Amino acid sequence: MAACSTLSRGAASTISAGSENISPRSLPINEFAYDAFSLKTVFRVLLRTLNVLIYYLGDKLTMICASVAESTCKKMAERARSCACDIVELRLDFLSERLNPKAFSHLGKPLIATCMPAWEEGRFVGGEGERAILLEKALSFADYITVELKMEPETRDSLIRQAKKRKVKVIVACHDFKKTPSPREIRGILADEESCGADVLKIAFKAKDEDDVLHTLHPLVQWKKPPLIPISMGAKGKASRILGPLLGAYLTYGFPDGGQPAGPGQMSVRELRNILGGLS
Repeated sequence: MAACSTLSRGAASTISAGSENISPRSLPINEFAYDAFSLKTVFRVLLRTLNVLIYYLGDKLTMICASVAESTCKKMAERARSCACDIVELRLDFLSERLNPKAFSHLGKPLIATCMPAWEEGRFVGGEGERAILLEKALSFADYITVELKMEPETRDSLIRQAKKRKVKVIVACHDFKKTPSPREIRGILADEESCGADVLKIAFKAKDEDDVLHTLHPLVQWKKPPLIPISMGAKGKASRILGPLLGAYLTYGFPDGGQPAGPGQMSVRELRNILGGLS
């Protein structure tokens, strides 16, 4: 607020608004502050600044995770093995055959096992007991598993206990494909994920504008532990897949060359590499 007052007394004696010149003194201070320092203005300035940071800092800022969505274990393993990424998410809900854990041994990369249910906009249409069994099998080869916050609590907590017993890290995730919750609601969701015993917290919300992106990314400046993966989904949220890593997100997801996006607005691993690291 003090910055606004200083600006109104300084060189900026007038503000152009359409065809009129309006003196800052003629505006209520809160209205002038919003006009000069709206979230959208800050967002645009931040984007320009980050272009410079990306150029100079390269790919040392984050892990790039390839979300591999294939119909067979063999294709999924081949895609994971050939992708130039730091970590791989295996979208087991895309499989049209039974899970073969042996297919994913010795891939040479850390693995995240994810099986998103239809009620969370995933592809798995079976019951929760069947899905839990699938994820239990994945504990034999995965370094991480993704567990939905909205999963039936008893099943979710049992799965988390088994994962920790096997020393497999747990990503507790919450998705909303229709909207971005309010900042207060987002804080509550993250607190609930942490209370479940998550090793990594994940939130993914549909963005309708730049303000939604900022609300989703804002916890990165407050939440120190556990690590956080915030994602704004959809065309309006694409910037979050670059801004998140620069602000300290645990990783960013992309799809491998020749693969398919596993989420709305997801960029390819190649695009992420080109932007974050200047690599082809």
